[in-house]
Formats: sequence, structure tokens, C-alpha cells
Amino acid sequence: MKRIVPLAALALAAACAGGPPPEGTSTRTIYTNTHNTNSVPVSGASDVMTTSATGLTATTTMSVDSTMRALAAAYGIMHIPVTLVDPATRRVGNQRLPLRYNLNGEPLSRFVNCGETMTAVRADREQIFLSIISVIKPQATGGNVVETTVQAIAVDRTSGNSNGMIPCSTTGTLEGRVHRMALNAR
Repeated sequence: MKRIVPLAALALAAACAGGPPPEGTSTRTIYTNTHNTNSVPVSGASDVMTTSATGLTATTTMSVDSTMRALAAAYGIMHIPVTLVDPATRRVGNQRLPLRYNLNGEPLSRFVNCGETMTAVRADREQIFLSIISVIKPQATGGNVVETTVQAIAVDRTSGNSNGMIPCSTTGTLEGRVHRMALNAR
């Protein structure tokens, strides 16, 4: 005979099992920044293009310099060349990483969603240009908040359509790995 555990007992067990996050880090939050840009006006009107970057945040008690070094090391471990290190704006990352098929042997569709063609998943088939940037924001109360954003565009080079640039969304996996490696965040 099966025994049914009351809902209150399950809630209490879950609350006790969680425990605090690793020292120096706190939970992550998903956020989205959206920017509108106007293109050249045509016949008195203008086209508005919207770009969004979605990412994760993590809080750490490490210094800004230590956090920048840890982020750069995490990118290196993940085979993402660090082409942006700006101590003045506290940014680390790569603004234009061309990828095809995979990153570290994992299919790109694990990291970005660019939709599908009739025969394949775009991220695993087409040229992807990925931007991944971490920004460190010191807090008045101490510690830092690290925001890591990912933007990507798929370009279909096989169809001959050179204008076929498709925006991709992030799955959150890449940002989460950067935070886990650099900050020991959950």
C-alpha cells in the first residue's frame, strides 16, 4: 500500500533541504534589456529595429579585479576568446564570435534558439555570430552584481540569400556556465 505524504511535510522538507548558496554568491535572476534604434528615414518615415539581450545576474563578494580575472578565465576554459577587457566599464567578453555547428563539442542549439528550417535546427546548421559580455556592477552595500548577456544572429550561407540574418534567443545555458565557473554560482 502506498503512503501519501502530506503537502505541508513536503514543503517543510524542501525548505530545510535548500540551504544557503555557496559563500560569496547569491541566486541568479533572468532579465531582458531591449533597445530600439531608428534606421535612415525613407519618405518621411523611419524603420524601427528592436534588439534584445537576455541574460543572467549573479552576486559575488569578490573584488571587481578578481571578478574580471575569474570571468576571463572562465571564458578561456570554455574556448571563448576574450576580445573585450575594459576595466573602465568593467566589461569582459567577446562581441563577435563566429561559430558553426558547435561550441566545445556541444551543438549550438544548446545555447541559442534561432528557429528551424524545413530540414534542420538553424543553430546547428547555419553560421552563428554570438556576443557574450559580462558586466560587473559594484554595489553600495558591498560586493558586485555580474550581468552576463548573450545575443546571437544566424546567417544562412548555404541558400545564397545574403540578407538572411535571423535573430536568435538565448537558452540561458551559456551564461549559467560562465557564472558557475567564474563565481561558483548555482
